[in-house]
Amino acid sequence: MKKLLVILGFSLAANAALVVTFILRPAGTPATANGAGLTRAGSASASLPDVPGTGLSPADAGALRRSGELISAGGDLHTLVARLRAAGFPPAIVRGIIMAQVSQQFGLRRKAAVAHQEAVPYWKYSPSGSFPYDPKAGNEIAALGREQTALVKELLGPDAAAPDAWSQLIRQRKYGDLAQDKIDRLESITSDYTDLRNQVVGDARGIFLREDQQKMALLEQEQRADIVKLFTPEELEDYDLRNSHTAQGLRRQLAAFNPSEEEFRAIFDLTQAAQTQNGTSGGAVVIGPGNTNQQNQLQAAIAAALGPARAAEYQQAMNPAYQQVNQLLTRLELPASIAPQIVSVQQDIQQRATVIQQDQTLSADDRASQLAALAQEAQATLTSSLGARGYEAYKSYGGWWLNNLARRPAPRLPSKN
Repeated sequence: MKKLLVILGFSLAANAALVVTFILRPAGTPATANGAGLTRAGSASASLPDVPGTGLSPADAGALRRSGELISAGGDLHTLVARLRAAGFPPAIVRGIIMAQVSQQFGLRRKAAVAHQEAVPYWKYSPSGSFPYDPKAGNEIAALGREQTALVKELLGPDAAAPDAWSQLIRQRKYGDLAQDKIDRLESITSDYTDLRNQVVGDARGIFLREDQQKMALLEQEQRADIVKLFTPEELEDYDLRNSHTAQGLRRQLAAFNPSEEEFRAIFDLTQAAQTQNGTSGGAVVIGPGNTNQQNQLQAAIAAALGPARAAEYQQAMNPAYQQVNQLLTRLELPASIAPQIVSVQQDIQQRATVIQQDQTLSADDRASQLAALAQEAQATLTSSLGARGYEAYKSYGGWWLNNLARRPAPRLPSKN
């Protein structure tokens, strides 16, 4: 038996080397081994015609076919990884083959985990959209996911992480210059706590009781504590700037302000400090003008950090109406520079409308007539900036106040004598 395995190992390695040769050789170059063409009998491969539509000779096609048979024959995955690497397969090809093999194995195990539910009609409610919720099956499937990830890492080691350009870009934006070993430990922490949160969500079945909320809050605190222990202060600051709830909220709220990195860091530090002082760190981010002393103090600190000119732009960008208009202009591919003009028109028309509505000397008809004239003026002014298409879109997205201008008061019912 051992002799047969050795022979198969050499055969797989040889055929795998052929696959690599065929993949990497320049187009139109005949495959060679030890300087000679590859054929069934060792004669020149050029003497064998190409297989139609493939550019392969029969010998080349046979070698590829044999390699595929050996790879798909099953068996120990550790041995398969060793053989593929010994044959010179690139890490990306090894990873693809192993991922496919592992996926097949765990797909069968996942199916077995819900076998008792296969007879459940499709129209029965399921939070996942597949099968009705079953805590036991859900926990088993989650455990299989963890086991599958661990197995791939065990089989491939450092090659388990996809090194393609897109994945590298995403990881760099998410983690910066963080060392790979810390990224691995961080992702392990995140994965563990995600599983625990998913278990709480599953057990709640859509009804979050107070104890469920307390469990989620505790998991958040414990995950944060584990992350803090993992990083140096400098690493933690950089991680928070990229991934914390506060940073994510600020990126969304500051989109219209378009801050520099230095400005973003300054606003982030001030906001995070205010949240920590208020005991809301990690919660909802509120940096716009407010009525509380804390919000007013935060706004004053941000204005001082930005300087007078940028502070004025910041205050404007924090106006919810301005933010909504800015999003609309982005969608319509119109210049963002006209956003202040649009907001100014809204403020001016609304102020004049308020005066008309509060003027007790006007009859109902006169009031409605003047408001209608204001609506026409607003339409003409906004259309000149946004265009007809932009004006119609604005009425549905941010221009709610236009509808109030055109609304006539309800007719008075005749009094009963």
